[in-house]
Amino acid sequence: MIQWRYVLFLGLMLASCHKSKRATFSGKVEITHIKIPITHKQLNTYPISHAFEEQGIPKLVGYNKPAHALNFFDLVAEKAGEVVPLEKQGPNGIGDIKSIYYHNQDSIFLYEQGKLQIVNLQGRLTQSMDLFELVDVKQYGMPVCNLFFKLNYQAENHTLLFTLINQKKPIEGSLVAALDIKNSQVAYLPISHTQVFKDRKGQVGYMRNIGFYGYWQGKILYNFQYASSLFLYDPNGPEPLIQSSGLETAEAETVAMLEDKAPSEAYDQHMLQSTWYFTVMPDPWRNLVYRLEWGAPNPKYEHPSNMEKSMIFSVFDKQLQYLYSYPLPDHTYELNNWFVNKNGLYLNASHPKNTASGEDFMEFDVLKFK
Repeated sequence: MIQWRYVLFLGLMLASCHKSKRATFSGKVEITHIKIPITHKQLNTYPISHAFEEQGIPKLVGYNKPAHALNFFDLVAEKAGEVVPLEKQGPNGIGDIKSIYYHNQDSIFLYEQGKLQIVNLQGRLTQSMDLFELVDVKQYGMPVCNLFFKLNYQAENHTLLFTLINQKKPIEGSLVAALDIKNSQVAYLPISHTQVFKDRKGQVGYMRNIGFYGYWQGKILYNFQYASSLFLYDPNGPEPLIQSSGLETAEAETVAMLEDKAPSEAYDQHMLQSTWYFTVMPDPWRNLVYRLEWGAPNPKYEHPSNMEKSMIFSVFDKQLQYLYSYPLPDHTYELNNWFVNKNGLYLNASHPKNTASGEDFMEFDVLKFK
């Protein structure tokens, strides 16, 4: 792993000295590495996870799908914690989890298809809400949380957000529903696809997801996989939809349009060659915002797959102004297992082709921007 950390450090330093056409960065980045020993009860990467803080200690909870259990980790002591088995049948039965949010020991929010489940630290189901009964699915679509649109509970107004996937009306309409779990009321927010998506009649291949990780300064921060722009939604503001400046506008994006009813091979090639903008992530501890860009494969690969797509890490300030970007080394980091807490940005170093990582540890490079 040392060689990759050196490559990353060198890349960060080069990026800080290089005068980009978009920005120049001269700050410092502190990089540390952590290794958490694991057993057969844990995994070395958790795409479905949530970073939280308990009694001032940064922790992580991840969904272990093979074991159908919740695995907890202490990120400071670098050790595995509780293993909470989930039941599939009976009064505490829960299906496969697609997203997770840890509020406290009595309220761990879980999303399974069509349902919001709340369990305690013993894995006992304390509340279950059928979302199909609350959301007008026929009119607005299916309420979903997934790898890109994360489950996130706003305690001050008892609200959770869901993206709406409408197969019959994919272009028009609201993309986000807000559920008040205290009174079981649903509000459909005026968040919709950009004009570039509409101009392409929704034919952007697999790049259809809206990204949401959490709130930024009390507003909903979100983005789209097919566009570089960042957006805020402020229901109480005079202009509720705010597009970030300092970036290309969504209308100027050049994502390729697929032909109607294109074969699956065309979709796969479109996914391989297109730049994907993964979920934008707020960092309130450093007043920064992060985003991962999944670009085209490095030309050095003769027969590239999705594992060879380049990864670029971009940083924005608190006004969503672009600051700088860092290219990440190939075959190093897991695409869907990165998060932030007061100690920094955690990049999971368990890429399937990372020969320096193993099955006995969960490893992270932790980046702290100063």
